[in-house]
Amino acid sequence: LLIATKGSCTPDNVELIDSVQSIERTRHSEKPEEFRKIIETLYKYGNKIELFARKKTEGWDVYGNEITEE
Repeated sequence: LLIATKGSCTPDNVELIDSVQSIERTRHSEKPEEFRKIIETLYKYGNKIELFARKKTEGWDVYGNEITEE
């Protein structure tokens, strides 16, 4: 998981999340949903982008050549 910001990188949430996560493996090349939840918890405001996405996510800009209409 890579989080990049422009400007201040201070999370909106005062509760920080452990920097090491143990998340069950998903199907090939699929990002775990938990990553989106972590980002949405830490950064409630502002724009979010997912590169190499496989599905659309509400509230996120997604880019990828395998995006489905899910």
